[in-house]
Amino acid sequence: MINKSLYIILVLIGISFSGYGQYEHIQFKNEYERTILSELENHTDIEILLAISENGSKSLENKITSHINALKSELSKKKFEAKSEEKKLKLLFDLTHKTFFLKYKEVSNFNEIFNTKEYNCVSATALYSLILNEYNIPYSIKETPTHVFLIAYPSSKDIILESTAPTNGYFNPSSSEIQKAVNSLIELKYYTQEEVESKGIRQVYNEFFYNEDEIDLKKLAGLQYHNEAIKYYSEDNYEQALNSIYKSRLLYPSEKSEFLSYAFLSKILNKTDFTDFKHIKYLAQFANLPIVDSKEIISAYSMIINNRLFFESDHESMDSIYSYLKKQLSDSTLIKDLSEIHYEGFAKYYAKKSDFNKSLEYSTKAFEINPNNVNTQSLITQSLVQDLYRRGGSESTLEKMNESTEVFPFLKENSLFQSLYFHTYATSAYYHLRADDLSGGLNYLKMMESLIEQFGNELKYDENQYGMIYAEAGATYFRMRKYKEAKKIIEKGLSIIPNHPELKIRLQIVIDEMK
Repeated sequence: MINKSLYIILVLIGISFSGYGQYEHIQFKNEYERTILSELENHTDIEILLAISENGSKSLENKITSHINALKSELSKKKFEAKSEEKKLKLLFDLTHKTFFLKYKEVSNFNEIFNTKEYNCVSATALYSLILNEYNIPYSIKETPTHVFLIAYPSSKDIILESTAPTNGYFNPSSSEIQKAVNSLIELKYYTQEEVESKGIRQVYNEFFYNEDEIDLKKLAGLQYHNEAIKYYSEDNYEQALNSIYKSRLLYPSEKSEFLSYAFLSKILNKTDFTDFKHIKYLAQFANLPIVDSKEIISAYSMIINNRLFFESDHESMDSIYSYLKKQLSDSTLIKDLSEIHYEGFAKYYAKKSDFNKSLEYSTKAFEINPNNVNTQSLITQSLVQDLYRRGGSESTLEKMNESTEVFPFLKENSLFQSLYFHTYATSAYYHLRADDLSGGLNYLKMMESLIEQFGNELKYDENQYGMIYAEAGATYFRMRKYKEAKKIIEKGLSIIPNHPELKIRLQIVIDEMK
């Protein structure tokens, strides 16, 4: 059996993870494999072991059954059932090895035993198990870091059946590679640093990747796919490696296979710019793995938005990507985060195109998700200011501004939006004063003064416009022959804007009239 940790260590070396286990993305070799893996409970052990075969079929099942029956006939000739437990197992071992096991091959599937007589410890153990089942001989299958073997009569004799010595033909990881694997386990929070220091690096490594828990024939079939995945990985075929480990997880779900899924997906996603939609599917699979940090997905999605929207202006495909991910992801918090990024991205996109109505539409959606995001607040402010400024300082503009502050309370403290209020108040004050509506004009002037008192230098306004309101207020008093009041309000304006030319002129007119 291929050492499970070899290639995961290689995956971990030098990888910068950037940023899913949904089995509907599995690509099957043929209909035979699809049928078996989709309905495991309805199939025999032989069928499940043969699912990985390129030429799996009923005829192949019958061929293997015939081989096993022929072996049983040979055992019967040698009076197998009359022998002691030890002699039974010795005879079975010798005859099976002589009949089927010609050449050890590290990556070898169950059916190859009967075609080329090539085997490994996984396929050989599977055959031993099937034969023992025929005689109702109890057994357990054990998995260790470098081997799979079978123990017959586990409650009494503990007779081990091995197809090969446990260390022959296997990779033994170096201390440095084991250290890197354990460091990754700490980083991914499978273990704490304290646990590693307490147990030791080697124990943690063996404990996580392999223990001697008993496995069954279905899990043994899963190990075939695991070996296939490692073979594909060694050929730099990461997508096929991922496909095989998904099949392995159907048969043998474990943290180890989840970890390999994470590593293979990381390899795939680390080399993509997400121009191909299949990589969006891989991103969804990656995001659904429990060990994945959502920050990696958020980072990847931000990159996708940047490329699709701002470099390519392809908002239609961006909408498709968002809809797909929203449907596929299982983490509601992550969906919420991606939605916020999506809407904010579209708001920025339309703001850059000067389509401020669309920008406001998307930034409002982002605001509903997270009202505290200052980027979203800025986009909302920008869109509203652009729209409202073009409307002019009418009463309807003020009404729209007041409605906006109710929807977006942060605008009440936003100096840019309040600067627009100042400009609108000034325009309204001017028209009221020109129409001799002194009360209305002074009311708006009072609100302008209040904004300056509240926001000070943060408020952006035109001093000349501000001074003209004092000048127009003075002119209104003048037309009402209230010269003292006219002089007082003009002087107030000059105290704020000392060099305002129009205020100076009107003050002189009032003074001359008062003589």
